[in-house]
Amino acid sequence: MNKKLIYIFLFTLFTFWFSGCGDDKELEEYKNNMDTFYSDISEYDNIINSIDANAETSVQELLSALDGIEGRFAWMASLTVPEEFSSIETLSAEASEYMTNAVSLYHQAFESETFDSDSAESAKAYYDRANQNVQYILSILHGDVPDGDDIPYSESSE
Repeated sequence: MNKKLIYIFLFTLFTFWFSGCGDDKELEEYKNNMDTFYSDISEYDNIINSIDANAETSVQELLSALDGIEGRFAWMASLTVPEEFSSIETLSAEASEYMTNAVSLYHQAFESETFDSDSAESAKAYYDRANQNVQYILSILHGDVPDGDDIPYSESSE
């Protein structure tokens, strides 16, 4: 009888451990994807910071880098978010939308016959908001609750 209880206990323990691995795997994959996202954004930041403002191609280089950033934000927003970080889904979608608006307005500002400062100012506001959402996401992934009333954050019920 004792052997049977030990086998049941071990089987139950193994079942719990094995079923938990799937969640950990999904979470680990998401965190790895987010690490890739942050690394890619850092590379684009380096590209933007290395643009020679006096070069003839500076505007095209900037807009090209911004297009790349927009693509990475869209990819990040398309990732499947693990349940324990469900509040990130809204932040990701908003960040992607903000970046899309920012890049569109930057194109409008720089590709106008004369520089459109109003579009550039609006673009900067969207760009800053997109990056703020990305900072909120990073905080949540690190286990911190970001400050602010406008953050769609809710703690998961585990």
